[in-house]
Amino acid sequence: MIWALSDRPIEDHAFLRASYEDIRAQGFEGIELFVRCSRYTWADREAMQTMGNVNAWCRRDGLTLWIGADPRAVAGRLSSPGHAMPVLVYGDATVPRKTPNLLPLRNGRFRSVCRILSRPTHILHDETVTYRFDGVERIYAVRLRRDESTVSRAVDITTDADWRVQSQEERIAVEGEWRPPAGGDWRCLVFYRFRTNLYDFADPAAGRAYAALLRSFPAALVPDGILWDEPGYLCQHGVLPWSEGIRRRFRARGGGPFWLLALESAARDHIPVRVAFYRAVQSTVLSAQASARREAERLWGRPLVVGMHDTWRWESADMSDMNHGSLDLWRALPVKRNAFVDLGSVHLLRRPSSGFYANLAMVMTVGSSLARRTPARTVYNNLWTAGEDAWQKSILRHCIRVLAVFGHRWSAHIYGPAGTRSDPSSFLGLPYTPGYPRHSTWKEFPALLSLLAEHERLSGGALPDASVLLVYPIEAMYARGPANASRAARDIFRLVLALTDAHVTVDVASPSAFESGVTPETFARRYAAVVLPHASVMPHSFTDFIASSGVRCICVFGTPRWGEDGRPLRHCRSEALPDIRSVVRALRADPRSRPVQAPARCWVTTTRIDGGILLSLCPARHGYTYEGCIRFRGVRVLIPATSGLYRILIREDGTAEHFPERTE
Repeated sequence: MIWALSDRPIEDHAFLRASYEDIRAQGFEGIELFVRCSRYTWADREAMQTMGNVNAWCRRDGLTLWIGADPRAVAGRLSSPGHAMPVLVYGDATVPRKTPNLLPLRNGRFRSVCRILSRPTHILHDETVTYRFDGVERIYAVRLRRDESTVSRAVDITTDADWRVQSQEERIAVEGEWRPPAGGDWRCLVFYRFRTNLYDFADPAAGRAYAALLRSFPAALVPDGILWDEPGYLCQHGVLPWSEGIRRRFRARGGGPFWLLALESAARDHIPVRVAFYRAVQSTVLSAQASARREAERLWGRPLVVGMHDTWRWESADMSDMNHGSLDLWRALPVKRNAFVDLGSVHLLRRPSSGFYANLAMVMTVGSSLARRTPARTVYNNLWTAGEDAWQKSILRHCIRVLAVFGHRWSAHIYGPAGTRSDPSSFLGLPYTPGYPRHSTWKEFPALLSLLAEHERLSGGALPDASVLLVYPIEAMYARGPANASRAARDIFRLVLALTDAHVTVDVASPSAFESGVTPETFARRYAAVVLPHASVMPHSFTDFIASSGVRCICVFGTPRWGEDGRPLRHCRSEALPDIRSVVRALRADPRSRPVQAPARCWVTTTRIDGGILLSLCPARHGYTYEGCIRFRGVRVLIPATSGLYRILIREDGTAEHFPERTE
C-alpha cells in the first residue's frame, strides 16, 4: 500500500498509529511510504521521526517497508545555485497546445509568442513546474515540401535575422525579419530556453547532494526499497530537457541540429538525431537511478527494491514519455530487481465497449513481459480507481481478477491525500481523488487481497507464459516524435487487446531487450511468431537477429524500412498484413501461437508450476459471463458459467483439477 504522509499523520502520533493499523488490517504485505501533500518533506526531522516509527512497527509486524526518497521532492535543496534545470520549448507555450509552432514568413517578417504556464504536479514539493525565461536558443527558417509534412531545407537564422524579444506578463514574444530565397513555402521556428525547478538527473552536484541526504537518514531506518515515482523530467510534447549533461551525452552519440527534434527531414536526417537525443535523455535518468541504488545498498548492506513505475504517460498511450526519459521500459530493467507498472482511472472500464480495455490489456501484458526479464521475476501494478460511486467496487474486483491472470502483484495507489499540498482533496485539480481510505472501494480490500493471495498460492508466484513476441518499436516512435507516436501507440494498444481477446499469449519487448543474452536459437524456441507494428524504423542488429532466427515475422501498419541511422535495412523478411483483424486471424490458426482454445468473452493465460500447467481465466470485460469447452494439449475440459476467476490445473497425466473463485 502506498501511504502518503501529510501534515496530520506527521504531527498527530495517535492518528499515525491508527492509520498504520488500518492499512495493516487490510492484509497488505508492506507499505510504500511517501511524504506528500504536506508542508514537510521526507528530509525534515519531523518526517524522519515519523518514518522511524512506521519502520519500527513494520519490523515488529513483519511488513516490508519501502520509502519514497525521491530526489525531485526536494529538488530545490539538492541543486546548488546556478543549477536550475534548462528546457527548450518549441511550441506555443510551456504547456503547449501547438507543436511545433511553425510561423509564416509574411513579407519577410515573423512573430512568435510563447505563453508561460505553470504545470501542476504531485511529484515536486513546489507543486508546480515553474519556468523562467532565459533567452532564445535558436531561430530556424525551414522550407516545407508540398505535403507540408517534411522539411527540404533548414537555415539557422539566429544571427542572420533582425529580431528582438518582448517580455510581457505570462508570455514572451519574438519579432523579426529575414528574407528567404525566392520560391518555396518558408516558415519560422523559435526555440525558447527556460530555467525550471525540475531535478536534473544529469547534474553531478545534484547526485552528490542526494547521496548525502540518504546518508543523513537515521541509523534505525533500514528500508527494503527506495522508490522514485515515475522517474524522469516531467517534460511533455514540445518541451525538451536541455541540461549540459544531456547535451554532452547527445553530442557523444552524434548530435545534430536540433530543429530535427521538432520537424522531419526529407533526407531522413531526423532519425539518427532523434534516436541519439532520446537515448541520451533516458541514459541520464537511468544513470541517476543506478547511482542511487549503489549508494543505498552500500548504506544498508543488502539488495533493495529500487524503482517505481517508469510509466509517466505510457499507460495512456501518450508518448511524451520520450521527452520524460522513460519510453524504453526495457532499457530501464538493469537498474531494477522488480518490474513496476501503473494503471489509473480503471472506473473507465464500466462499459464493456470502453476503449480503455486496450490500456488494461497493454499494461497487464507489458507488466508480465517486464517481470520475465527481472531478477525477482515479479511485477507490482499501481492499479487504482477514482471517485465515490459504489459501482466501482465491482470494477476494481474485475481488475484484481485480471491482475491474478497475468501474475501481477498489487501496489494499491494512495492511502491519504492524493493531490498536492495546496489542494490535497483533488488530483491535480481534477474533480475526483484516488485517495484511500476515503473511497467506496476501501472496505473491499481485504477480500481482494485474499483473492490475490489465493491465486499466488496456486501459481507459486510464477509468471504466465507467452508464445508470440510483439516488438514495441521504440526507435520508430523516436523517429515519429511524441505527437505522431501517440497515435501509433493507440494502434498498438488496440492490437494487444485484440490478441488477448483471441487468446494469443503475447510477450512485449523493445529491441533493446535482445541486445545481449539471447541467441537466435533460444529466440526460435521461445516464440512461434514475431509481430512488428508501426516498425518503420528498427535497429539493424535486431532485424539481422530476427532474420537469423528464422521465426515467422508479421508486420502491420507498415513494414521496416530504415535503421536507427536512417539507412535502408539490410534484412526485413516479413509478412505484411493490412490490419489488426488479419494479424489475429493469422495467429489464431497457429496452435503454437494460440496454445489454449477457450470460450469467448474470457482472457486466459498458462503458467508452468510444479505438477503441471495452470490455466487461469477471467472475464474479458467487466460484467461478462463465460462458459464452455477448453482444449489444451489434447485435454478437453468443460467449465460452468462463471463471471469470476477460474483456474484449471492440467497435470502431466492429462487429468484436470478445477479451482473456481471461492468468493464468487
